[in-house]
Amino acid sequence: MDIERSVYSCTVSGHAIGVESFTPAPATPSLPLVVLLHGRDGPDGVAGDRGYSDLARAVALGGFRVLLPRYFDRTRGCEPDSGEDTLDRIGREVEQYGLWLEAIGGVLRASRGASQSVGLLGYSLGGYLALTAAMAWREVAAVAVCYAGFPTPFAGLAGNLPPTLVLHGGKDRVVSQEEVSALTGLLRTHRIPREIHLYPDAGHGFCGMDAEDALSRVVKFFRRHMSDKGR
Repeated sequence: MDIERSVYSCTVSGHAIGVESFTPAPATPSLPLVVLLHGRDGPDGVAGDRGYSDLARAVALGGFRVLLPRYFDRTRGCEPDSGEDTLDRIGREVEQYGLWLEAIGGVLRASRGASQSVGLLGYSLGGYLALTAAMAWREVAAVAVCYAGFPTPFAGLAGNLPPTLVLHGGKDRVVSQEEVSALTGLLRTHRIPREIHLYPDAGHGFCGMDAEDALSRVVKFFRRHMSDKGR
């Protein structure tokens, strides 16, 4: 299967948000849409042993149109100053989180077809954003997160989550096992359809066979829970 890559931008609140699009050829209008959200290292960083663009291409091979939005474009030039005190820095980061969500939502609205099913795939920071977005936007049919926890300020909305896949490393020192336990506990409490898998020897990022297995699980999960109609 050939994958066509294109680059475009969406304007959100006057800011140009870059987007990479990966589409199986030939494409159809109802092809399910997956939005891949990168981690704090940015869209040109890596998730485990491969780059985000490579991951997007691999998911697209599963029969999806995959978007990789450069949501950091929304806060370019607004990074917290290292000289700020703790409260100012926390306030700035909270503000950025909201602006990143705004950028992701703007890209989704501009790129989604009227009846197109949508899934969210997030890595680390992108996983927190994916869960938040999935609780807020009812058109999201499924969400998958890799080495991410739950955005605790939004715990009251957990019952809005669609089917959720959680993949985590047993030796992750960035996102604690307690955070993942809290997430899985909320999913159970609200009876959200869920799949949880722990890679005992993986840290904050999957490599080798773990990475291949995680990718396979993501594709199979989206195939089960996404159709040619939106949620």
